[in-house]
Amino acid sequence: MSKLHAFCLASARELKEGDKVKVVGLTYTDSIGVIKGLTATHAHLLLDSLASVQIPRLLLRQYYKIGDRVTIKAGLDMGFTGYIIAINDKDDTVVVCNPLATMNQVITPIYYVEFATDGLRLGKPPPRGSFTAAKLADMSDPVFAHLENIPVVVTKGPLKGRSGVIKSIAMTGIASIEMVALSTQVNQLQQVNIQNLAFEL
Repeated sequence: MSKLHAFCLASARELKEGDKVKVVGLTYTDSIGVIKGLTATHAHLLLDSLASVQIPRLLLRQYYKIGDRVTIKAGLDMGFTGYIIAINDKDDTVVVCNPLATMNQVITPIYYVEFATDGLRLGKPPPRGSFTAAKLADMSDPVFAHLENIPVVVTKGPLKGRSGVIKSIAMTGIASIEMVALSTQVNQLQQVNIQNLAFEL
């Protein structure tokens, strides 16, 4: 048994009801669904196509998408936390990058990652009054200076799917994004929480 297969088995054992999963074998390969029930060997899924099916647990893996915040749980880069910026389904690998720390990219088997549990904490304004909060929101944070002029895509909120370029990031974790203009509209800055962004390559 290969190490990758062993991690695949371990990953399958960690699944629980309510998890969003991807089918990696048989008739429903590449289908996405939600686990509605589990037995020792199979999972009952409700697929995105609204079909209800029973699939062997070993043919399922957590469903990850670009922009998900994950931690690498095994291998040379164990403990590295960042965002998925690419997925290679043929090799079952992902590229993880943490632009808040470095611009290094780590390629790892998809079975080595899990959703990050600690959440990104980008310093909340102290509870002293609106004046302090307003000053913090206007101040650019030098910690994030290396992220300026990096292309991004909005992953949540009313601007989901729109792309732009980071112009600055305030101490509150709000990025000023120059959005790519649609047709004849003028480019304008939009305020977006950095947690709602995915970095383009």
